[in-house]
Formats: sequence, structure tokens, C-alpha cells
Amino acid sequence: MARALAARGRIEMRLLLVVFLLLGSLGCVPFLQGLLGIYSKPWTRAGGTQYEFDSDSAACRNDAGVGIFPRDLAQRRWEDCMIGRGWRQ
Repeated sequence: MARALAARGRIEMRLLLVVFLLLGSLGCVPFLQGLLGIYSKPWTRAGGTQYEFDSDSAACRNDAGVGIFPRDLAQRRWEDCMIGRGWRQ
């Protein structure tokens, strides 16, 4: 009985993965990101380039303690840092 339940659970997980991959390939990524709570508005700065954003984001990740502090605290610290560098959502 336990093996049958474990096998069924693996099949359900594989099916779920296939569904997410198919939806993602069909252009439903923003929907999935919103569903999973990871969608956010893009960050902009007047005259800001992608390179500048990436550089500032990396520096702010270090300053915010991403991977060191709890996720919520690190996220708030990263956002404050980005705002301090002139980026807005």
C-alpha cells in the first residue's frame, strides 16, 4: 500500500512539472509567476541600462545580506538599496 501511494505521488509530481513546463513554453510565464508569488514590476531608472541595473542589483544583493539574513529582511534591504541608487518600480 505504501509503495503504491509513493508511486502515485511521483506520477502526480511529474505530471505537475509537465503542466508547468507546457504553460511556460506557451507564454504563460507571467501568469505562473503571479500564481507562485514571484512576479514583480520591472525596476526602472531614467537613462538606466540593463548593465547598470545588473551591477546595482549585484551590489545591493551583497549589501542586503541575501543568503545570510531571513528572506523577507534581505528583500526589504535589497529594495531599499535599489531605491537609494535611484531605481523605482
